[in-house]
Amino acid sequence: MMVWTPFSEPKLSREQNDAIAARIRDVLQSWKGTRYCAGQRAKGVAVDCVRFATACVDELFRVEHVPLETLPPDAAFHAKKTAIRAMRRIRRLYEPMTRVVDDIVQPMDIVVTGPRNGGPGHMMLVGWRPNTMWETGTAAVREVGWTIADRVFRVYRLGERHAWRNP
Repeated sequence: MMVWTPFSEPKLSREQNDAIAARIRDVLQSWKGTRYCAGQRAKGVAVDCVRFATACVDELFRVEHVPLETLPPDAAFHAKKTAIRAMRRIRRLYEPMTRVVDDIVQPMDIVVTGPRNGGPGHMMLVGWRPNTMWETGTAAVREVGWTIADRVFRVYRLGERHAWRNP
């Protein structure tokens, strides 16, 4: 069972952590309503789940990684082999990135969910509000509740999060 905790980077003061939490909120909300379309990554136009998560991370770090054009359009997370390859590539892009094993999640942790019988299937971000997630599903980017907690396949946390404080 996942347990939500507020954003907290030990290298930062409370004020700096609060400022980052506000940036997380602003970035996620700026994508709200962007329609779903496999293989796309354009805020306000169209995006798929993998590209939504990586675009938000890029925006927080103020970097632009390769647009993951080598991944199959959104199908990367619908088959176990391609999902594993996709996550390896994403983990290399965003090193250091660690797997969360204690079920305690924080805003901007990357959650890979799957079907009830196991395996990967969808990528989401932990929201800045307690027990919320951000995703793009069949309609558009939106904030959702904790209803997927029973289908979590893996959770990843980005390291060097103190770098998000750069204005």
